Amino acid sequence: MNDSRPIFRRVFASGHFLAAAGILLVAAAGWSVTAKALGIVLAKARVPLRKPLDELPESLGRFELARELHDPNVSLYHGKTRLTSDVEETLGTTEYISWLYKDKRQSTADSLVYVSLHVAYYTRLLDAVPHVPDQCMVASGYHPVGGATEVTWALNSVPEPWAAWRQVNVRQNVFSPPRGNAMHRKAAFYVFSVNGVPANSRIEVRKRLVSPFKKYCYYAKIELGAGATGRSLPIELQQQICQAFFAEMGPRLLEHLPSADEIRALEASR
Repeated sequence: MNDSRPIFRRVFASGHFLAAAGILLVAAAGWSVTAKALGIVLAKARVPLRKPLDELPESLGRFELARELHDPNVSLYHGKTRLTSDVEETLGTTEYISWLYKDKRQSTADSLVYVSLHVAYYTRLLDAVPHVPDQCMVASGYHPVGGATEVTWALNSVPEPWAAWRQVNVRQNVFSPPRGNAMHRKAAFYVFSVNGVPANSRIEVRKRLVSPFKKYCYYAKIELGAGATGRSLPIELQQQICQAFFAEMGPRLLEHLPSADEIRALEASR
């Protein structure tokens, strides 16, 4: 005898389906109880910035915003670069700054020496592939010169919650331009704050973000470079300029980021 009921009604009315559904419901409930008991988190929570990045100081010691650098054709407005919406989508965040600072000590009447500061803030991510010079510069046509190295930089006047930042291992990569002119080599330096703790590789960032026992997570990429108008800077001088800038700007930047103590307090409160 043929059953004329629609197929979906026959499926839902079958004992096998009901048994399977029951098992799945029990398993789901059991997993929920187990995850809660063990403190396992499946969805990360957002951690807001303490202060907006665009409130960073525009003048600090020997460095000041390079207002002379202005080119609307490349979205550069008096030392501040605003990325287009499609580039922002690729970047994965709208909480960032890309500013150029003039080095008043190194600049001359014929050449403006500047530091590029790029900070991008990400939160509520389970897994991420931070955009780093190792990949982005190569994608732009630059050629890596040797392998990545580490340089240790010191920050001035770091408060106790940020004690891990008093001596920071920063990642350094050197690149030659597409035409391979060794006189125009460019160094890029970067470090991450991952829940208030420094890290200098995206693998290390990933490891810290995917912990199943952490609910609150953020990371901020801090990237520096140095250049000059009308001339090239030796790699050693690029490093010295960026190091001097980071020593001054680093402590001010950390005021905008949640510290490791604040993240621990959030975890303890849940």
